[in-house]
Amino acid sequence: MSELIIQARRATTLISGAWAAHVEVSKAVARGDLAPVASLRCVDCGNPAHAYDHRDYGRPLDVEPVCTPCNAIRGAAKPSEESLLAHAGATLESEDGWKARAVVPVLLGAALIASAKTYRQAVRLAWAYRTSQYMTRASLAERIGAYASHVTDYFHTDDASGRRSLPPELIDDFECAVGNRAVTQYLMRKTGLSIMEEVIAMRAAA
Repeated sequence: MSELIIQARRATTLISGAWAAHVEVSKAVARGDLAPVASLRCVDCGNPAHAYDHRDYGRPLDVEPVCTPCNAIRGAAKPSEESLLAHAGATLESEDGWKARAVVPVLLGAALIASAKTYRQAVRLAWAYRTSQYMTRASLAERIGAYASHVTDYFHTDDASGRRSLPPELIDDFECAVGNRAVTQYLMRKTGLSIMEEVIAMRAAA
């Protein structure tokens, strides 16, 4: 069983079950089981509601629409006992902590980089050649601050138009986590080829 790692910045919301509860609310709104909160009034003061409030994260769909001030007055909800148990053995890790222990990202061979024809293929290549083959997608998501479902999309091979791709702002953390610079190398190679093609075209036009 792989070690459960939680980034310290997300520990409270994950361990308490808050994050999971809010995800369930979002799904319920998408299904139409709950009305969009912006269309509702705060049950405490009657002003426009801004969020669904939980009193118990163990009951994710037992919520009431509230405005921001009233939500603050209500205070924190009761943590989910199931979530507390699920995260009981988790290791808390700070952003500076894992980066300090991470190996310096290495460069992959030119032939490997050339085999990546698209950005998404380069991301999958970086993951395939990660320094620690024991790293899971869930632990990677924690380290780079992404949702696990988004990370699954990054590596999905069908490349459907609806698939999320690794955001540019996460490239550095991603490469620090996997231990190689495959994505940066791909981008540099692609840029270099584009410049070369432009030079050739300019010379041909002269």
